[in-house]
Amino acid sequence: MSVPRAEYDPRRIFLISCPSLPFFKHRRAVGIYTAGALFALAHAMFFDACALSAHAKPPKDAPHDTVPVHVTFVDWLPGIFTTLGLLIINLIDKERLLSEGSYGGEPNIIWRARLFLFIGFALMAGGLAGSVVRICVVSRGKGADRLFISVTPRAQVYRA
Repeated sequence: MSVPRAEYDPRRIFLISCPSLPFFKHRRAVGIYTAGALFALAHAMFFDACALSAHAKPPKDAPHDTVPVHVTFVDWLPGIFTTLGLLIINLIDKERLLSEGSYGGEPNIIWRARLFLFIGFALMAGGLAGSVVRICVVSRGKGADRLFISVTPRAQVYRA
């Protein structure tokens, strides 16, 4: 079965086209602002969890026990790696990636731009993997009352 020639667009991927909604013409701006809002919300939640864990006290029935969950530097690492990867990817000039010839008189500039793009994605993937491992280690055997402190460092990574 083929699509009639009048409705055929070689740039289309799917057979069924998306409906035309009023905000679709601004979808790039909506996506950018939504990503920025999620970025700010995740960092705010992470800093809230850091403050909450810094002032956490042991349970009243066992005052000599240690506090079950603290946000340590190890919890900061996935967020740091993911944020660095995000910055590296967003700082790359897209024209250098799309050009085939030498850009700016230097023939290796495309190769270097692609290398930095790979490094940025590797940092983001490493932060995500470290975050998954860390939540498995931290949340094992902890109560549901400490779930907020365990999950917010991971939410910081998943927004990217």
